[in-house]
Amino acid sequence: MIPISLPMLFIIYIYCWFIVLIILWLREQLRTYISDWKRNRNNHFQCDNCHYTFIEKYSTICRCPRCNEISIARQEKQF
Repeated sequence: MIPISLPMLFIIYIYCWFIVLIILWLREQLRTYISDWKRNRNNHFQCDNCHYTFIEKYSTICRCPRCNEISIARQEKQF
């Protein structure tokens, strides 16, 4: 066996925890980046029936979560 002193064992233990924390932090950063919601006019909807405002990430036509009416994203005129 390889002889390991107590201080060296403690240092290895600290390094292992440090590596685990870095991996967990990177995983959280990646997960946040992948599922990040960016608010813009293309995904902001307001239902004409119940006036509920909500965000849809992928499409320009969707159903209102409150009343189940079809909502269409309207483009605003840019000046």
